[in-house]
Amino acid sequence: MNIVRLFKKRRHTIMVWLLVLIMIAFLGGTALQQVLSARGPSNKVVATFDDGTEIRAKDRVSAANELEVLRAVGGGRLLQQTGLNGLIIANLLFPDGGTSSMLETQLKYAAMQGNLTVSEKVVDEFFNAEEIDPISAWMMLNKEAYKYGASVSSSNALELMKRYMGENAATMIKRASRKLQTPQEDIVEVFAKMLSVVNYVDMSVRNSNVTAKDLQAAAGFKNEKFSAQYVHFPASKYTDQTPEPSQEQMKELFEKYKNFTDQSFSSDNPYGFGYKIEDTVKLDYLVVQSDDVKAVVDKPTESEKEEYYSDNKSKYTREQPKNPEDENSEKVEVTQPYSKVIRQVENDIINMRKDALMKDIFNDLTDIIEAGYEDRNLDNLSGDQLKELSGSYKDAAEKVSKKYGIKIYSGRTGWLNKERLTSDRNLGRLSLSKERRLPVNIVKLTFSVKGLEAENLSEFDRKTPKVYENIGPLENMWPQNKALIRVVDFKKSYVPEDIEVAFEITGSLINETDAQKEFYTVREEVSEDYKTLAAMDTAEQKANAFLESAGDKSWGEFLKEFNEKNNAGLTIKKLSDKSRISQLQLYETKVKSGLRAAGRRAYVSLLKDHNLYEAMYKIADGDLPAKVKVPSKETVYAVQSVDITPAQPLEDKMSEADRIKSVYSGESALVFLNPENIAARTGFEFTEDQEQQAPEAQDEG
Repeated sequence: MNIVRLFKKRRHTIMVWLLVLIMIAFLGGTALQQVLSARGPSNKVVATFDDGTEIRAKDRVSAANELEVLRAVGGGRLLQQTGLNGLIIANLLFPDGGTSSMLETQLKYAAMQGNLTVSEKVVDEFFNAEEIDPISAWMMLNKEAYKYGASVSSSNALELMKRYMGENAATMIKRASRKLQTPQEDIVEVFAKMLSVVNYVDMSVRNSNVTAKDLQAAAGFKNEKFSAQYVHFPASKYTDQTPEPSQEQMKELFEKYKNFTDQSFSSDNPYGFGYKIEDTVKLDYLVVQSDDVKAVVDKPTESEKEEYYSDNKSKYTREQPKNPEDENSEKVEVTQPYSKVIRQVENDIINMRKDALMKDIFNDLTDIIEAGYEDRNLDNLSGDQLKELSGSYKDAAEKVSKKYGIKIYSGRTGWLNKERLTSDRNLGRLSLSKERRLPVNIVKLTFSVKGLEAENLSEFDRKTPKVYENIGPLENMWPQNKALIRVVDFKKSYVPEDIEVAFEITGSLINETDAQKEFYTVREEVSEDYKTLAAMDTAEQKANAFLESAGDKSWGEFLKEFNEKNNAGLTIKKLSDKSRISQLQLYETKVKSGLRAAGRRAYVSLLKDHNLYEAMYKIADGDLPAKVKVPSKETVYAVQSVDITPAQPLEDKMSEADRIKSVYSGESALVFLNPENIAARTGFEFTEDQEQQAPEAQDEG
């Protein structure tokens, strides 16, 4: 029986149990007896775990009562003080829509800042998972904590309660005891069970992604440095000397790398070649530039500016020392005089009017495009129906442009993958903004379209869009513009049949510099890669020749002679005080980069540096000068010297290890505590007859 399906179907039955909980809290044991008498025997089996353990009606009531005890002593707030794992557990046991949204935003922000290593996909999967009612979640986590011996004693629990609550601990316990008619020692015992769950989760996720070797490497790399001097021979210098490859040569290279996507670096693909076509979308767009709207709004009169300043003085304050003669004295907020902020006031009014006009423009655009929907519910329309009923972006742009005297740019892109869309100068930085939430970028919005779903939207972002459904208005800070977009088609990643596959990849065409169509051909990609391989052979030959000619000579003096003789223009390059890049750093960057539209480039750049640095380290103890070939950099290096500054012992190894563990345990915690994964681990299932009783409970409601 599918646990997620059962939870979803039994949502009303869960509410019945919550009502039972409320009755217990207000009426005590008599109410419990009456409810059990009306609903059936208290020892009736209502659910099971996969080890055969039976859960009876009275067990669930007992679990509900324990959660009420935890609420009474502020268990949710206390959980939030125990760290990230406690925050996530609190979200499961004491759910609240606003708190969940805030937690999701905080997790993503922490990841973007590098304070937590967790991918946006894992965060979204956690918050999009089918909900488990708090009673079931509490029972499952307690089951696991007991099984793995993660218990916390009542005496330790009481000490922790005093630490978290201070002098209020005893008062709160007494108050809860009177309210719930529960002995104080039982309240402490329930609190101990909650801490046992926290202890169990900490034990389970703390080291799941980080090995002792990883910790040692990360700590060592932190203060180990190296420097190097070299002359480099990039393949790009020699590609124009390489003849066009034959059809047979291109076919052979295509077959070797057709199942890789571009920049998929590995031991099997050191150059990162790849011809597998990534997920792509085709978009319609309507773009309105901020400067165009500002140009048509009325500039404020002098009286309007004075009135606006008078009504909004709080906007025009600044901090200054309370004692003007002492810069270090207490700071106070002072309203700036009108004469000093008159330009800012004028800009604020113009921006306010610009925003209002922008809103009217996009309302009109949306009304025209969606006029064919009439009174139909958008949620009930399929992508094909939306395509049939939706209006033309081009026609809407022409009508609204004429009405307001403002240029509205419209068009349709070619097939854009995530990288191309991110790189589009007009669309790539667009995002959907909501108050108190991180903006959702255009890549995530468009690639989450139903049917493709290459990205996940959190339940707090917006509903997953359909083909031909309007998305926006989206905003872009630079250049300042707003846009309405829709996905008109998409293709999932596929392996091309042969090198003749080609398609349009034109982005938005707004400015004159944009006005050209672009096409991608597999043939051209394969040809360029073949030339790179041939050029790398040439670069290697050049490096060998250079090293052979230099011999034991001083490179500074030798280079002058070598350059004149070979017309080479070579110079000595340096890497100074570079730190090695650990696998943990690569992993962290990869995860962190996934939260940014342009993140992939940052990760690939770091990976290439990692490959170069490791190559330098390998030859540090060998005979130098020496040649180093780095395929991911598409360069051959003639290395004169490598000097390593050994790592100094960390003053506090335990502190550094704890810091690294905490940074890397976030993703594990979200996976481990994903409601669907908890249910799968424990094998929790409601009994068949309980499922059949759900309609009866609904009728009684």
